[in-house]
Amino acid sequence: MKTESILATLAYMAKKLGLVELAILAVTGLVCWWLGMRTLTDYSTGLKWAGFAVMVFGLFGLLGGASLGSDFSYQYSKTVMPNSDHARAQQNVADFAAGWSFATWAGLAGILTIVLGYLIT
Repeated sequence: MKTESILATLAYMAKKLGLVELAILAVTGLVCWWLGMRTLTDYSTGLKWAGFAVMVFGLFGLLGGASLGSDFSYQYSKTVMPNSDHARAQQNVADFAAGWSFATWAGLAGILTIVLGYLIT
């Protein structure tokens, strides 16, 4: 197994966050243009709202994924799968970790968007 250096990991994270941030900035710009908010102050306000929206979206993803683990009907439906108890437990942990990962990325993107909104002001 190849180990990555911390710099390679940080470069990957920065590239991924940069692409997400470019998409958020572009969509926010298009929405602001469509709503007639064409000043820099309006765009700054739009970025702040977009940052909060991205963070709330990530939080909903986390809470929705966590609630599946406690839903009896969901857990019961997984018992008809041909997997063992151990495989189902591993899948539950993987689903929970994916929810946290999504929430973390959404939180970082949201915070960066809000900071950019304040810097533009």
